[in-house]
Amino acid sequence: MSLTAEEILLSIEEIYSQILRDDQFDSYLKHEEELEQLYSDLQKIKLDSKIKPFLEKIHQLNQQLVERMNNEKALLMREKGIFERKKIASVQYSNPATQYDSYFIDKKR
Repeated sequence: MSLTAEEILLSIEEIYSQILRDDQFDSYLKHEEELEQLYSDLQKIKLDSKIKPFLEKIHQLNQQLVERMNNEKALLMREKGIFERKKIASVQYSNPATQYDSYFIDKKR
């Protein structure tokens, strides 16, 4: 049974809404194959003007999803930068650059 364009777009809308509610990238990965299949099915269907509101809604949800992913990526990059700086500081303090030898000064002279 093949789906109509409206049914496919409603399915995509439902998946996007679920991903946005979950607010985790893993949720997108979980639905990635299903979304790819729905978009593939949609390409095979002749679209008409009555589905324009559906397309606008899907576009809006897609933009929200991309924005969230970019924000999450930026946050992860900041955390990675902080981690790298802490790692460098830790290495610098735990491994001295020069070895210090003990020596004594003879004050009798």
